[in-house]
Amino acid sequence: MSMGKFRPNLVISDWDETITVHDTIQNVAQVPYIANPNLEPKFSHYSKIYIDNYASYESQFGPLEKLNDYVRFQKGMRPIEMSSISALEKDLIFKGLKPDQFREQAIDVVLRPGVIEFIKMCQEEKIPFIILSVNWTSLIIEQVLKMHGVEEINIITNEFEFHDGETTGFWLSDQVVRTSEDKLRFVKKLAKGEDKVMYIGDSLTDLLPILFVKYPCAIENTKLNNFLSIMKIDHVTGNWLDFIEKVETK
Repeated sequence: MSMGKFRPNLVISDWDETITVHDTIQNVAQVPYIANPNLEPKFSHYSKIYIDNYASYESQFGPLEKLNDYVRFQKGMRPIEMSSISALEKDLIFKGLKPDQFREQAIDVVLRPGVIEFIKMCQEEKIPFIILSVNWTSLIIEQVLKMHGVEEINIITNEFEFHDGETTGFWLSDQVVRTSEDKLRFVKKLAKGEDKVMYIGDSLTDLLPILFVKYPCAIENTKLNNFLSIMKIDHVTGNWLDFIEKVETK
C-alpha cells in the first residue's frame, strides 16, 4: 500500500510468526512431555489428527481460486481446528501442570527484530496494543514480553482451565480463539465501531480480520503477504521497523 503515515487508534497483532520468529504452540505442546517423558500418545499423534483432517477438508472443498473461496475456506475451519483439541482434552494430555512449567518455555522464544520497539512506541503514544492469538495459553506470551521489559499488554488467546493451581486437561470455553472467524469476531468487538484499526499478521488465519480493518499489515515473506499481493489486496508489508516508520507519532 502506497499510503503515507497514519495514526491508528488501536493496534491488534497476531503472535506466532508475527511477533515471534517461530511458531510457539510447539513450546506449549512440549510441556506435558517434559513433565512426563513416558506420556502417551506422543504429540505427533495429535499433529497427525490435525493434518489428516485438514487434508480431507482441503480435498473436499474444491479449488481455491477467488478471494471468496479463501474466505469460505477459513469460515469452515472450526471442525478441523477442534479435531486435535478435542482429542487432547479427551486424553487429558495437559492435566496436572502448573503455570511455571509453561513460563519456563519462554526462554526458547525468539522475537522478530523491532517488535519490542514497536510495542513500546505504542505505549508511549497511548495507542492500545493488543495481542490476538490462536495459541493455547497466554502464560508463555506474557513471560516472553516480561523478559523483554514489556508488561500490561492485553493478550487474547485460549486459556487452560486450572483447579487448585494445576491444569485440568481442558481449555476454558468462555474465550475461544481457534479460527480466522473467531479473530474477526474479537477484532469487531475490540474496534467498537472505530475504523482506524491496524492489524498485523502472517498467515491465512489472519485473513478475515485483515480484510476488515483500515490498516492491514502483513509481515514480509509470509504466506499472508504473498496471498494479499497475488490477490492485489492493498496492504502494508514489511518488518516491525518498517511498521514503526508508518505510524504517525505526536
